[in-house]
Amino acid sequence: MKTLKTTSIVILIIMINTVAFSKTSLEMGKEWWAKRADGAVGTNAKTGPISNAINYFEKAIKNRSVEEEVAIELIRSYYFKATFVPMSKDRRKEIYNKGRIFGENMIKKYPDSAPLKFWLAAHWGKWAQAYGALAAAKEGVADKIRSLSEDVIRLDPTYYDGGGYQILGLVHQYTPRIPFLLTWPSNNEALIYMKRATKISPNHIGNNFCLAKLLFKKGQRVKAIIILEKTVKLKPRQNKLIEDRYSIAQAEALLKKIKG
Repeated sequence: MKTLKTTSIVILIIMINTVAFSKTSLEMGKEWWAKRADGAVGTNAKTGPISNAINYFEKAIKNRSVEEEVAIELIRSYYFKATFVPMSKDRRKEIYNKGRIFGENMIKKYPDSAPLKFWLAAHWGKWAQAYGALAAAKEGVADKIRSLSEDVIRLDPTYYDGGGYQILGLVHQYTPRIPFLLTWPSNNEALIYMKRATKISPNHIGNNFCLAKLLFKKGQRVKAIIILEKTVKLKPRQNKLIEDRYSIAQAEALLKKIKG
């Protein structure tokens, strides 16, 4: 009886190991991506889960049959790690740079991928913040982000809850207008795009924060407060826990600033 029980346990262990080894690197990467908020403190993610996801995705990218799918997972994983895992400024710059180079290479292969272009635009935005205004101007980052976000809207306007419109609105809002050189940035255009993003996803915390911040910048204080008071009451989504916590914290800080 004891031998039978021992044999059963051994078989069970073998079965568990077989199932584990039968999973692809892509599947394992997705499992770790889903755990990226595990152990997080506020908006600070632990490096373990997202680093594991990246390791598996970097193995999976070698499989050409799933290259495009893996590329999307990998570029957004780079973005998440650099944005939410505590690290040195130099390390953060390194990952954003790695992500944008990777994204540039991937969109040459998959020019009609809205997700790849969205995350490349996001990387370029963070790259500009990390490397500074002079480097961003030399690289023509504003024009790159504008073009990429317009492509995202053309390919899939609903991707990432209207993310293409949000990024296009942000690049209009934060890019300085330079006579004869950079004449397209416009807060009025930014407002149009932010409103379109919130129309696609009315309860999206990030979209609402960006709209409120722009309204406040344009002097529409009361409207901004109404949106922010609604936004800070929204619950973070479990599948985007850290991302939503970050947007809520920004909304709370802006609301406090406006109200004095």
